Amino acid sequence: GRLVLLDRDGVINEDVGSPGVLSVDTFTLIPGAAAAIARLKLAGASVCVVTNQTCVGKGLISEVELSDIHSRMRDLLLEQGGSAAVVDRIFVATRAADVPCHRRKPAPGMLVEAMDAFFRNRADSERLAMMTMVTMVGDSTTDMQAAAAAGITHRVMVATGHGAEILVALRAGGAGAMPLLISSPDDDPGDALPPETLPLVMYADIGEVVDAMLSDS
Repeated sequence: GRLVLLDRDGVINEDVGSPGVLSVDTFTLIPGAAAAIARLKLAGASVCVVTNQTCVGKGLISEVELSDIHSRMRDLLLEQGGSAAVVDRIFVATRAADVPCHRRKPAPGMLVEAMDAFFRNRADSERLAMMTMVTMVGDSTTDMQAAAAAGITHRVMVATGHGAEILVALRAGGAGAMPLLISSPDDDPGDALPPETLPLVMYADIGEVVDAMLSDS
């Protein structure tokens, strides 16, 4: 099977802007996200969430409150996506943004942890071959930078969350219809994306990403 790493805010749930989701009441799923996760799971994929939650490090919410928000996420996924809409694990980087951290995106630490869990007990040569089965889906350049730094070649952006602004910038640079393949800086004359994140593909939302992934397999 494959491993799909999902950013949380702006991919699974509606991005509420800075400083983030601070209560269960403001946590709402992006339409189609639960069904998309269910389709991945039914196709045999492992699905992990990799999310920066610096609101914990800033003292805006506690670890317990974050855990409550993730319980709410799991409940909403089941409600909207059925019994298959389950994420295998949630990896969180909680340190405040001004504190150095090898786990917080754009650093790759959290993604590497997720891959280590997925690849456990595999020989290095086998791990290298399995890297082609890993996909990172995010809505921001930091997600794509983390994926690139972790050696993940399947980098996918969504036009939800922060991705909406990036899409506007790409369109201003002459980008056409979705999905958008941004292979090199030549495809991004407005420099909407850091060059180290390329190549990547952008889809409208997680539902479209999963449809494309499953039609390829």
